[in-house]
Amino acid sequence: MNSKTLCALILFASTLHPCREPMHEAHEAIPARMPAASISLANFETGKRLELIPIPESLPSGTPSHPLWLTADGNVKSSNIMQQCAPDQTGSWKLQNGILIVHLLETHRNPVCLGQRAPFRTRTTHYRILELNCVYAENGRGEGLALSAEKVRFMVLCED
Repeated sequence: MNSKTLCALILFASTLHPCREPMHEAHEAIPARMPAASISLANFETGKRLELIPIPESLPSGTPSHPLWLTADGNVKSSNIMQQCAPDQTGSWKLQNGILIVHLLETHRNPVCLGQRAPFRTRTTHYRILELNCVYAENGRGEGLALSAEKVRFMVLCED
């Protein structure tokens, strides 16, 4: 294993402190690490931002693939509002018996957009998130993963 590989492994294992090059003098102390703060379903809160980004390979055909923002007031917002023919997405979330339940409502305002018929007028998607983890770095932002009962995997972005 060369020093670059070792440095990459150390950096991967510790996202809080940059890897020290082997040329640093031995008397430099490496700062002690505090455990990183994190959120999970056991201590769930949205913080400033909690975003669920579906991992495309895990999505069933026709399932919404846009990132979902869970707001502190229990609403869900989606980032597809700038796309001309995309449906409006609204929704809500709640934590119930240790499961994060996300309801998403998609509505096409116009039945025809740019000469194409909308694939649906309104549809509802539900996710039951069984596992969620997001680990914060020193800058107050973090990332992690979530898994739904529907077998959809999400990348999770959080901000404290």
